[in-house]
Amino acid sequence: MLHRNPVTLCALTVLAAASTALPTQAQSKQSPPTKGQGQLVGGNGRFGTIYTLKNEWNFVIYSAHYSMEPYACYMNGSAPHVKEKLLVLDVAFKNTMSSNNSLLFSNGQFTVADAAGQLYSEFDAAQDSQGNKGPIGSLRPGQGIGQPELKDGVHLVFHVPGNVRIVKIMVNTGRKFVGLDEKVFRYYIAGATKAEAGADGDPKNVIAPLPANLADPSDKSGATALDEGTGAPGQELPSGAYHLKLNSAAATTDPVEGSPPRDGKKYVVLNVSAKMMTDSADKFISYISGDGWQLTDSDGDRYKADGFLKPSSKADVDHQWVKGDEYTFRVVFIVPKEAAFKKVVIGAGSGRKWAFDGSIIQ
Repeated sequence: MLHRNPVTLCALTVLAAASTALPTQAQSKQSPPTKGQGQLVGGNGRFGTIYTLKNEWNFVIYSAHYSMEPYACYMNGSAPHVKEKLLVLDVAFKNTMSSNNSLLFSNGQFTVADAAGQLYSEFDAAQDSQGNKGPIGSLRPGQGIGQPELKDGVHLVFHVPGNVRIVKIMVNTGRKFVGLDEKVFRYYIAGATKAEAGADGDPKNVIAPLPANLADPSDKSGATALDEGTGAPGQELPSGAYHLKLNSAAATTDPVEGSPPRDGKKYVVLNVSAKMMTDSADKFISYISGDGWQLTDSDGDRYKADGFLKPSSKADVDHQWVKGDEYTFRVVFIVPKEAAFKKVVIGAGSGRKWAFDGSIIQ
């Protein structure tokens, strides 16, 4: 029997952080009114430029990319749902005060907007060395986190729908040296139009696209995700909090679940490896099983998985993952004996689905 339970997403961040090298402040110009921000006064930001904020932190966005990779972040792992992707901002903070400084980042301090004007202000936080503890919270004078020379990246992670293109990033804190009236400044994303974002995109503000095996080719920006990515046997593919790898797929009438299949039926058995990528400690059946495992035959009929077995016995899988743990198991389908297949789909719980050509079933 299948057991269904969605992958737990990261608790919404209360991020403690800090920032980057010496302030090199670009002159600001007032931008036109923008969607979701009314008449708030603000200027334009550029990736790679350091800004001193009114709250005495230096801040920089170095780069941004779309991703399906799960992140270890505050409280839990942050994994995109099947209809989501992550927008990951690679950032740094530095304390400009003459005393220790502790700053809590909460939802709403950063906002991103898509081409239709929808706003997303909930984000998670990740520091590479800290896992689900989140970024370090208190910094000494002049101390920073996230700078490339520290080799310990800091990331702001937004869950956004898989089919949207982000056109604007807003920092909802004004900059220190551009006047008392600035309330917000905005990064207009490369390729955005004035109609979409309120100003034309800056070619410096590039969001790197999704991987080619997941990006919809009709969207030249690479921002739109296909409903199902394309996989190949032996390839590690992100799904929920895991990397999945389809090792092999075979049809057989030999006993698999303790006895041969019923008359007119056969088994299709997928040999799969999964690796836990976050700091969660998940029970197998709750987080790996689900409707993500399907076969589609040449007539277009779909078949759900019948069971999840240990690699070399008829026993059901009973495994507890920890971060970095990799485990191999079998996914068993009972299908008509004469069926030929055009597609195999795998996916962990409510995570991203990946499709393979049915000819891989031997």
